Amino acid sequence: RVDPGKEEKKRVREQSSFSEPSDRKLWEALRARRRQLADEQNVPPYVIFHDSTLVEMVDYKPQTREEMRPLTGVGERKLEKYADEFIGVIKEFMVENIGF
Repeated sequence: RVDPGKEEKKRVREQSSFSEPSDRKLWEALRARRRQLADEQNVPPYVIFHDSTLVEMVDYKPQTREEMRPLTGVGERKLEKYADEFIGVIKEFMVENIGF
């Protein structure tokens, strides 16, 4: 069984590593989309992407599938199945918070 306290500590550590304050908003948006997809598919969120993959999305803000491909945890199947969903969240964030 997974220790929920350990997962919470890891999540806090990952979130505190963001270089820009606005990155926390992107983190929350990506987590919300992951939760929505997980609920729709009746699977735990980590089956969609692990937290570490979302952290890399926040850090690198991929705008294309090719930019997303090298991220940890993004294989061909997940790239095909989920890339457009998460790229859409990132692009929306960029327009709303950075202006491009």
